[in-house]
Amino acid sequence: AVQHALEVRSAVVTNNWVSFMRLYPAAPHEGGHLMAMFLDTARFEALKAITRGIRPSMPVAALAALLGFNLEAAGEAADAADNGSLAECAKWLEAHGALLEGEGAAAVLNCKDSVSQLFVPEKDDA
Repeated sequence: AVQHALEVRSAVVTNNWVSFMRLYPAAPHEGGHLMAMFLDTARFEALKAITRGIRPSMPVAALAALLGFNLEAAGEAADAADNGSLAECAKWLEAHGALLEGEGAAAVLNCKDSVSQLFVPEKDDA
C-alpha cells in the first residue's frame, strides 16, 4: 500500500496522468476513494496535454482509455462497457468544452480547435 501511494504521488508530481490512470483501479484498500477525489482534475490536465500535443484529431475511443473511462466498467460485458465508457467520455469532454466530430465509435476529438476552448465547468452544488 505504501509503494502504491508513493507511485501515485510520483505520478501526480510529475504530471504523468497515464500512470495515474493505470494506478487508479489498482489502489489497495480505500486508496481508490482518495484517488477518486483527484480523478476529474487528472482527466482535465491530461486532456489539456493531449490537445496541445496531438494534431489534428484523436479518436474518442483511444481518449476514453487514456482518461480512464473504461476502468469503472471492467466487470461488464465488453461491448456494453465500451459503449457506456465512450458515451460517458463524450459527455465529459463536451462538458469541458471539447469539440467532437462524429458520433459513437467514430467520434473524434478535434484537438486543434479544442485547445483554446477547454474549461472546468462549475459544480452544481457550489
